[in-house]
Amino acid sequence: MRAPLMWTISDFPAYAMLYGWSIKGKFACPCCNYGTNSRYLKHSRKMCYTDHRVFLLMDHPWRSNKRSFNGKTEFRPPPAPLKGIDVLNSLCDFENVFGKKKKRSNDDPWKKRSIFFELPYWQYNLLRQNLDVMHIEKNIVDSILGTLLDISGKSKDHAKARYDLKDMGIRKNLHPQDTEDSKRTKFTKACFSMTNGEKSILCGVLKTTKIPDGSASNISREHEQEVNNQSQRSKWSKAKNHCQNFSQWFETRALREDVPDLIKQLTRGPNFVAKRYSGYLINGYRFHVRQRDARRKIQNSGVTLIASTTTFASSKDKNPIAADLTYYGGIVDIVKINYYSHFKVVLFKCDWYEVEKDVYGLTNVYFNKRCSQEEPFVLASQVHHCFYVQDPYDQDKHYVMKTVPRDLFNMGDEVESNLPQSYENEPSEHLKGPSIPKDNGDVLLTKTDLPETTIDVLVEEFVNQQLEVEY
Repeated sequence: MRAPLMWTISDFPAYAMLYGWSIKGKFACPCCNYGTNSRYLKHSRKMCYTDHRVFLLMDHPWRSNKRSFNGKTEFRPPPAPLKGIDVLNSLCDFENVFGKKKKRSNDDPWKKRSIFFELPYWQYNLLRQNLDVMHIEKNIVDSILGTLLDISGKSKDHAKARYDLKDMGIRKNLHPQDTEDSKRTKFTKACFSMTNGEKSILCGVLKTTKIPDGSASNISREHEQEVNNQSQRSKWSKAKNHCQNFSQWFETRALREDVPDLIKQLTRGPNFVAKRYSGYLINGYRFHVRQRDARRKIQNSGVTLIASTTTFASSKDKNPIAADLTYYGGIVDIVKINYYSHFKVVLFKCDWYEVEKDVYGLTNVYFNKRCSQEEPFVLASQVHHCFYVQDPYDQDKHYVMKTVPRDLFNMGDEVESNLPQSYENEPSEHLKGPSIPKDNGDVLLTKTDLPETTIDVLVEEFVNQQLEVEY
């Protein structure tokens, strides 16, 4: 028996050992390789890897935004990834020397030739090494929380970072300012800084939030056409009639000979005995009923559904709009109905909530405001998973957080004929990205309702500077 090695999955330090590329210094990114954009921060004494906008589409608005980034526009193309054949050719005469005695040039990021290149197919593999996102996600979240809560030793907004901003010549309102006696330096609080009360609210939200546990056919068009033929009625009446009389029309229409047997089985209706579940796995998601979530520390009862429908402003609206509407709800019950062993269908009974969007574009729902109460059921195969985070100032208001299944991947319906090009030019859905202010004015980066941070000016002992909060 033989087994091929498709790729490796590891954290970033192990990436270097498996690939043979140094992850330290100015060429620390194995994907960008010699095109890595790096800069040494002399005050923080570390390398900084910037210019990530090169991976965006050329017409992306962020490429033209100066103030929100490094003060420059960015219209360079992304660096070309090294192909396996090129790597093997460049390392054909490379001699692996292991141990502490080995001396390596600072300009050469290669540490060794990977043993995996002895596999005859490895040089043609597009995805040879992959990163485990678990470690990356944890480190990023730790840094964000440490910065928001201003945790000593964890925050990325410290005195050294402010001096580096001054050297880079960006975000001038965050630069350190000397006091009148020139013996001390003041730092204005950043816009994301919080008071003690705001920190308590944030910690409370993080503590109490529950997160997830990791066929239309022509026959349907016939009824729609029959309803539309009632030309004397308004569009609102036609749509209402379509919903109320469909079942009776469907039973009569299914008696004709041109109807398939499967459709005729639907007219019989399901068995009166159905199975009920408190949880269900489908589409890579784990769903629970809301009652089960109430006694657990996780949340799996949130669902979202995109439905194509016709919307009316009122019963007198003569110009309805056909659009895709997104619904958000919570699962009340899960049932599996049996159509006499011909087929089975799983239904979710849900409470649907009214939806709003705030000034920041965030979607929120109100648990005390229901909608579509006459249509609580939905096919389990149609929904996606989401969870809700309660607003700390309004207990009925909850923000929607969408999730993606970790173990389910969309590989596409067709085989790509030009894989290297598609790999190097991955699409960027910039319309779904976070909001960035337009480059037409000053960006508010400071917070004035918090006291400034003051440090003693010790140029020769800068590394040992201690922060003091002046009240």
